[in-house]
Amino acid sequence: MINTLLDVTGFDRDEDEFFKLSLNVEKIIAIAEDTFTMFDDVTGEYVEHVGCEITVDGSLCYKILEPYQEVKDKFVRR
Repeated sequence: MINTLLDVTGFDRDEDEFFKLSLNVEKIIAIAEDTFTMFDDVTGEYVEHVGCEITVDGSLCYKILEPYQEVKDKFVRR
């Protein structure tokens, strides 16, 4: 059985793009609440967004749009 964190929305700050992400839980080192800025198409301005940050094995770090508690709730066993 593989523990998987399914279908979270990642955010690439450099490209200002969103992407769907699924991660092997065994590779996750840390999850932390994080506030970051992103461009809001409606207002035409950069706004603060409270999401979370996931660090995985290999020092990769993902900005995640969903709040910390919601990400924790998405842990499923496959």
